[in-house]
Amino acid sequence: MGARGFLAAGSVVPLSGLDVRDFGSGPPVLCLHDAGSSAAALTPLVQRLGERYRVLVPVLPPIAGVDAVASMIESGLADRQLSHLHAIVGIGAGAYRALHLALWRELRLDMLVLLGGALTSPVLAAFGPAPSLRPLASRLCADVYLRVGEHGDVAGSEEIAACTGARLDVVRGAGADLFADDGPATLATIASALAAFAEEAPIPPRFTTRQPTA
Repeated sequence: MGARGFLAAGSVVPLSGLDVRDFGSGPPVLCLHDAGSSAAALTPLVQRLGERYRVLVPVLPPIAGVDAVASMIESGLADRQLSHLHAIVGIGAGAYRALHLALWRELRLDMLVLLGGALTSPVLAAFGPAPSLRPLASRLCADVYLRVGEHGDVAGSEEIAACTGARLDVVRGAGADLFADDGPATLATIASALAAFAEEAPIPPRFTTRQPTA
């Protein structure tokens, strides 16, 4: 089935004010797209993860208060009786929203996967000032994996990794859009990261890994 056909096959239901595409079955994984992007842009990711997980993709407004969207997501998850997620995968501004849900809202989850997202990106100004992560890091009871292109916002990702103890992969030659610059490898690594948590196995090392700054 082609990407467009796969996306069209998923159910679309209200998510307490947001629409969400709901695919597959298994441990639930919430995927949050970037600002200015769309749920359709995550079709390759949904295809890959939908083979093993129940994948929820809310259709997020381009600009909206992070607290308002977080409340809608929380209400929608409660409607589905999902009190615990296997993972949240956030891309760009979606990574900021994912951090908010995990740290400020303390949503229960096993793993947080952040792609090219950082608290220092100018686009995040629309979501309000970025507070310091350090006082909140102790709240995080989840494994964290960050992946960013070397021409993206590496410094911001290093800040997040330093606060959370996350693994950080910096992909050589890639920019901010990892799906465009490093699509197949990024998809494979996300799937490996989620599976590694469940199987307590190491993530296969494939890419340049930059150690977080102190």
